[in-house]
Amino acid sequence: MIGFKGTGVAIITPFNQNKSIDYPALEKLIHFIIDGGVNYIVTLGTTGETPVLSREEKIDIIKFTEEVINNRVHMVVGIGGNNTAEVVKEIETFPLDNVAAILSASPNYNKPSQEGIYQHYKEIASHSSKPIILYNVPGRTCRNMSASTTIRLANDFENIIDELSKYKNIKTYYWTVCDKIFNLRYIHNRNKKKYLVSNSTKGLLNYLIENHGAETISIETKEIINDDHL
Repeated sequence: MIGFKGTGVAIITPFNQNKSIDYPALEKLIHFIIDGGVNYIVTLGTTGETPVLSREEKIDIIKFTEEVINNRVHMVVGIGGNNTAEVVKEIETFPLDNVAAILSASPNYNKPSQEGIYQHYKEIASHSSKPIILYNVPGRTCRNMSASTTIRLANDFENIIDELSKYKNIKTYYWTVCDKIFNLRYIHNRNKKKYLVSNSTKGLLNYLIENHGAETISIETKEIINDDHL
């Protein structure tokens, strides 16, 4: 859990003109971000153009990113989607031995009920030996993961350790996170389980820190890394 405190950067997947992956550019980006002082890197997140990557490309990116990072920081891998069985298959077959955690976005397009979201993550948590970071991004999924669903998942599954949220509406983010932080404090006080609440909504990092949030996973973080590394 200590490794997930601080700042993580969700990285892009650079491409060549012929649509192949630009591995030299990816290597340069990884070095640049680590040299900037981040705590961990998130690869194959929604920022990483995963909808247009093949299974083989995803596996190659995981192996390449792990090699370039070379144990300097933790690596989180994004594995999500609206096909629960396929998500489980990827978790069970991708090379994840040296991966610190899995970031898994809530199902998109299907617009599942809160019970559907719970059952989706229940299946994932039951088949994963790695910690799970929930990714709640209602602007892309058309479904907000409610506070009660987050609390239920955090309480029922030891390997669900964190939730990353991104909202376009600042007011919605404020009240939802307030509710979740309040209830997650109750879980921690009751059974001593630590659970993190992360932020990727620009402009709200200070609020999260003031209310005991532990980290941020962001694409904007790259904007503040010293460009002398380039």
